[in-house]
Amino acid sequence: MIRTILTKGSTMSSTNITCGHCEDGTRSLVVKWCPECEHAFCVMCEKKHGQSETSKNHTTIAIENFMKLPQYLQQLKVTCSDHHERQTCFCVNHEILLCNTCIQDTHITCDNIKPIPEVIKNSKHSVAIETVNQCLNDFITNLHNIKRVRENNIKKFSQQKKDILTEFATLREEVIQKLNDAENKLIGDIDYQVGEQTKEIKTFLAKIDEQILDMEQKLRDIHLMTSFGSDFQTFVGIKEVEKYVHKEELELQSLFDNNQLDEICMKFKVNKQLQSYLTDITQVSEIFLQTIPTKVRIFRKDKRQMQTPISSKESHLGLAQKFDIEEGSCNRSIRGCTFMPNGKIVFTDRNSQAVIVHNSDGSFQCSIDGHGRVFDVAAIDNTYVAVTSGSEAVIYLYNIESQEVVKTTKTNGPCYGITYKSGALFYCVEGKGIETMALSDNTISEFYKEALPWGTYITTVDDKICFVNHEIDIIKLLDSSSNVCRTFNYKHFLRNPRGVTSDNLGVIYLIGHTTNNVVSISTIDNMECKQVLSMEDGLLNPTAIDFDWRRNSLMVVSWDGSVLVYNCN
Repeated sequence: MIRTILTKGSTMSSTNITCGHCEDGTRSLVVKWCPECEHAFCVMCEKKHGQSETSKNHTTIAIENFMKLPQYLQQLKVTCSDHHERQTCFCVNHEILLCNTCIQDTHITCDNIKPIPEVIKNSKHSVAIETVNQCLNDFITNLHNIKRVRENNIKKFSQQKKDILTEFATLREEVIQKLNDAENKLIGDIDYQVGEQTKEIKTFLAKIDEQILDMEQKLRDIHLMTSFGSDFQTFVGIKEVEKYVHKEELELQSLFDNNQLDEICMKFKVNKQLQSYLTDITQVSEIFLQTIPTKVRIFRKDKRQMQTPISSKESHLGLAQKFDIEEGSCNRSIRGCTFMPNGKIVFTDRNSQAVIVHNSDGSFQCSIDGHGRVFDVAAIDNTYVAVTSGSEAVIYLYNIESQEVVKTTKTNGPCYGITYKSGALFYCVEGKGIETMALSDNTISEFYKEALPWGTYITTVDDKICFVNHEIDIIKLLDSSSNVCRTFNYKHFLRNPRGVTSDNLGVIYLIGHTTNNVVSISTIDNMECKQVLSMEDGLLNPTAIDFDWRRNSLMVVSWDGSVLVYNCN
């Protein structure tokens, strides 16, 4: 069978394959492949196949064109592997092909199942093809930009070395003999650090090159499937590429969120007490590494995003305000937001490492800079907010009125999402779980243990704690004793979740960063899920969200600092 040949990765020409269906036993060379029958036919057998009542409407493919298709399309089967029945439908909610038994066994409650002919109709001309093509091209552009920046980092090492040695030479005049020994040690330290960092960056660049090649292959796959594949193959192929693109987008985003693209700079530090202990020349200087937040920005040629099929929008929200954070600024990376009791709004900007304050009318008040990295923020009262640092494992207490940090507390690991409840802070610690810190005495204790990923957001829901684990696509509700009382799987409603908040009626609002939407999940009505905001409402790469129960307002903030405030009816 031709399938046996193809699944072994053979590059055999179609002229070497003979037909296994010839009734006279001649076994002529095959010329066509029928994706629906999953058989290859010679000229005579293909003619009979086209005249058969059961297969006359099947679309066949020339063998040489079929063998050009990607391997996963060559191996595509139309029969269900679980029930050995022909797959006749597609579940839009779960994005999976189904046979009749599948529908009855595992998808009986799904309300969006469509016949395959309906979903594959015009698939070669669907928006999904154009979107995936564009996303892949954008990814390649992003990876080339990342590669260029990291290569420039290597080039800067040489100049940094020259600058450091020049600075060192000015000191050498006072302590010529002893500083000669220190200079030799310094050069060795520099060369070692350059070598180590260059090796790491080149390893990183090699992975980037592999990704670029892989994505270029996906572009070629799309061209081949649209040129030579059937509608059914094209539809399934595009779905596979969409999943690949989504995975790569999450990995690309994690490079930014985990600070893996920060530029490494060598700095030169001289011991200020040099004159007092020249006898110990080894303490004169040292080489240390400093990271500078990357200036690479994710490029998207247009604002179209791949959408996950979800329920139709049901919104009770009315737009009340729309403004930009500190209007006129650029290169924002907003990760957290919070309403203060007096109506002021506080934002955290990962790129500028600033806490930004706006008045209740949307006007800019101040920007508090210079205290290290920032991630999420939670209001405590009209004066104080608590800010997590992400990878630096620190929580800062900011006084908004005096515009200063009044307290710094080390945490037991990188901390991300944070919320305030009854005199205590609850925050997510990467790899460990949820910790709580009493503001009265800064006592830190473990509240819930789970290996949470970076960037986990958290909120309060009535007397419960709610957090979002974006790696396993679930929301969990914890009671005051840290027991899991509710679990909800959201992956069919949004992708790449970020901020989470709740109102005073037990409704959770969750952001989909990639799907550009906000969904509401009712903890009262059996975790009923509805989409309440989407791209049509102006959402583009939303990251942060908060609810003000005093004013019944919902705030959604995009990555670049665009703010939308809604009244909840």
